[in-house]
Amino acid sequence: MHKFMKQQLIVALILILTTPVFGQSKDRRAVLDIQGRVREISVSPNEKIWLVTALGNIYYTNHIDSNWHFGNPSVESKALFDIYSLKLIEKQGLNRISFFNKDTAIMTGYISANNEESKKNGYYFTKDAGKNWELMDFGGDSWIYTVYTDKQGNAWMGGLSKKIYYSNDFGQSWKTLEVALNKSDRIYSIDMIDAQNGIAGSENNEIIMTTDNWETSKNIPTPFDQKKYPKNERTKSLDPYKRISKVQIWNNCIVLKQEEEVFYSEINNIDWKSFPIKVCYFELDKDSKTLFVIDDNLRILSFTTPNNYHLITNETLTSNPIDIKAVNGSLFIVSFENEIYKVNQNGLIRSIPYTTERKIEEPGIVKQGIKLIWG
Repeated sequence: MHKFMKQQLIVALILILTTPVFGQSKDRRAVLDIQGRVREISVSPNEKIWLVTALGNIYYTNHIDSNWHFGNPSVESKALFDIYSLKLIEKQGLNRISFFNKDTAIMTGYISANNEESKKNGYYFTKDAGKNWELMDFGGDSWIYTVYTDKQGNAWMGGLSKKIYYSNDFGQSWKTLEVALNKSDRIYSIDMIDAQNGIAGSENNEIIMTTDNWETSKNIPTPFDQKKYPKNERTKSLDPYKRISKVQIWNNCIVLKQEEEVFYSEINNIDWKSFPIKVCYFELDKDSKTLFVIDDNLRILSFTTPNNYHLITNETLTSNPIDIKAVNGSLFIVSFENEIYKVNQNGLIRSIPYTTERKIEEPGIVKQGIKLIWG
């Protein structure tokens, strides 16, 4: 009996040791080598996730848990020498994809409108969910810094000019709207409540609001105007620019980020205040009117009012976000480590982009031992 049990134990050990070798297939996916700087994460209404880069590369996945693919076009980026600034500038820089619906979208950034060495800027248009992209001309020559689109086919673009470019036909044609910026030459953020009412933030301490789709606008005071910033060496160094990098209208409030500080105020009584926790990033879910935030401890929370908030998940981000977007009640995040997150009431999903469309790179240095090869 003792001998029989010993034989059984030996057989069990052999099975345990050999099953991983013969039962598991090797993961032959390669880590997606993202070429170029990523500025934003783009998410379609059916949660297809896109990353585009300053070198003209396009990457996408059909689901956060799926493999990543290479998109079209892969726009070649050539460095041009600007004789005025004495600097090299990129010819084609893709910054974002903005969706009207799951099939129709525009891709913007610093894009040559005619694919030649020209300073005139254009954009790409798709009506088949990004399978094909058409290079088009919006009639301006601005580097596009911000885009707002809605389900009704309206779009507003702003950038390196005192102009907003407006489309009401899903991005196929554009009208140029002059805006009343007094001190600024760049628009960094646009947010619209509907086709008539909206807000925009600029690079030089200016916020403007409209009630007639930018035919007219009015300035409102900023946190810097109201001296709401702490007096220290960092805030002294911000003069004279004080960029409004993001602004959104949330119920009866405005939320903005001016340089590194986030504030809110009631629309009808502009008095900027800080949130009860240190908010570093924010994004509004338009459908639920929930304000997603990330705090200084990389926790993810949601606000229903400026003083009513709760923790969405006990898990935190492992690195700082580059950009965040709210789609279908979930917060999508791309980090500086090129990690992709999806966060909602069901928890947090963290994903590293992998692809089967490229081979795993051979290590630069390979050593061979008697039984092992490593690199």
